[in-house]
Amino acid sequence: MHNVSIVAWLALLATGCDPAAASSDAGTADGARAADAARQIDARPGTVPDGTTSPIPDSGVVAAATCQPARLTYYDVVGSGACEVMDVPAALPAIARAGLTAAIAEPWYGGSFGGPPAEACGECWEITTAHATRTVVVTDLCPIAGNPVCAGGVFHFDLAHTAAVALDYIMAGIIESEAHRVACPVEGNISAVIRDANPGFIRLALASPRIAIHTVEYRGSGNGVASQNPWTAMNRDGGAWAATGDITRGGTGVALRLTSAQGQTVTSSVTVANQGPFPRAVDLGVQVDDLGPPSGAACSFTVPPPYQDGFGGIDQVRWKYTAFNQGAIDEASTSGCISGTCFAASLSAFGGFNFYYPEDFARAGLTRLVVHARSSDAAPIEIKLSGPAGNCTGVPATLGASFSEIDVDLATVCAAVPRLRAIQVQVTRNSAGSVVLDDVSFE
Repeated sequence: MHNVSIVAWLALLATGCDPAAASSDAGTADGARAADAARQIDARPGTVPDGTTSPIPDSGVVAAATCQPARLTYYDVVGSGACEVMDVPAALPAIARAGLTAAIAEPWYGGSFGGPPAEACGECWEITTAHATRTVVVTDLCPIAGNPVCAGGVFHFDLAHTAAVALDYIMAGIIESEAHRVACPVEGNISAVIRDANPGFIRLALASPRIAIHTVEYRGSGNGVASQNPWTAMNRDGGAWAATGDITRGGTGVALRLTSAQGQTVTSSVTVANQGPFPRAVDLGVQVDDLGPPSGAACSFTVPPPYQDGFGGIDQVRWKYTAFNQGAIDEASTSGCISGTCFAASLSAFGGFNFYYPEDFARAGLTRLVVHARSSDAAPIEIKLSGPAGNCTGVPATLGASFSEIDVDLATVCAAVPRLRAIQVQVTRNSAGSVVLDDVSFE
């Protein structure tokens, strides 16, 4: 019997022949980072709720209080980022200083509460991959222009290279994860990062909020301030906030009042001088709270079914196949399936195919692989899983004209293989055979 080495096949994928692999370009100087133009997803609009003094439920843009799929790529951080804080490390929370930052896809730049563009700045997300869990903070934007992967359809983060290393997907390049919004693990107060100012103008970004900030107001502060000194809204200006005119009202700077995306308002008594140097960080002496923290268990990664009416996974991160000694392959046959579509292969003697996922995943927590298969010519097959540690023991089966269920006990056949990535199905006779697979899943 001519057996193709799955270990060698996996090694070939690791060298760069895996079509699922991708890498990101470096971010641009203004922080609106560039990504691989070959990536592509669809658009999904969001809504913008009105401000309120009570907690705002998570919007329909992202069900942030619950775990949901999030696609990940990575890039090299350059400059201040679209949120305009990355070049002032003193203002950042520890996770940002450690490189655990993210550029969020433009359709979700309004944040998990569905605010206006840039409200996602400073928001934190707990992300779980097949390898690890980390909390990242949004400091940048992945714009739609030039970046189809950030256009919508699938919730998407482009993580800093350091964060991708921590979550262990550098080789895969683009993966599926589970994510939900969490309160940022900040150590102290919110900081204002003063980007520019003069006697009639101030422009600043905010760093280290526990929850995203929805509105910023200012009024004059310091000695000499006028008696008529109402709170006045600042305007969003990119990832920052800006105000023009008689901003100090006779004082020496401005004071700030911040309202979180959940409606909590905090007032800073710190006078922020409208002068250089730029950029600089000013500790505002206040912090916001998470008035509606996510409930339930932490997110966990679940490998999608290899095949159920098509290859399982999300756009651009799906199970795929490669074949050897094969004739015709129809990966979406509608002939004689259990339901929907099925995978049909005409194979030569000892021919077969491999289903493979973009990255390896833990066997722990999985009990069996269930495969429904049939053959019009009673082909004998062997099903063999594999992972980075090598091949599992093969499981033989002789197929009939009707679908039969083949249960592969993972603890028995993969006892020495703790992580899995591929499933090989091979005809085990010296003549051609046909194989049809449907409803392939892990349990």
